[in-house]
Amino acid sequence: MSQIQAYVFDVIRESVPKLLLDDVFEQKNEIAKAVEEELEKEMSAYGFEIVQTLIVDIEPDEHVKRAMNEINVKNLHDKLSILYEQDRRRSRQCNIRYPAGRPAKVCKECGTGLGIYF
Repeated sequence: MSQIQAYVFDVIRESVPKLLLDDVFEQKNEIAKAVEEELEKEMSAYGFEIVQTLIVDIEPDEHVKRAMNEINVKNLHDKLSILYEQDRRRSRQCNIRYPAGRPAKVCKECGTGLGIYF
C-alpha cells in the first residue's frame, strides 16, 4: 500500500506545482486522471488493475486559505466599487437623487438602477 501512495504523491508533486492554486481546484479531474495513468502503468506489473482514481478533497495550508479569502474579499469589494461608480454616473446623467435608504427611480433612457450602496 505504501508503494501505491508513493506513486500517487510523485504524480501530485509533479503536476500540482505547475498550476496556479485556483487551477488545482478546477483541474482536479485531470490530476486524478494523471494519477490513474501512472498507477496503471506502474502497478500492472504487479497484477493490479486501476479502475478509477478520485480526488475527493484539496486542503491547502491554513495560511494559504486565509490569503485566498483576503484576495476574494478584495476582488469582490473592487467589483462592487466599480458597479457603485457606474450606478452613480448613470444617476447623474439622468439627474436622479438617491433618498437615504431608498432605491433610485430611474429614467427610461438608463434602464434600471443597480441599487448598490455602501
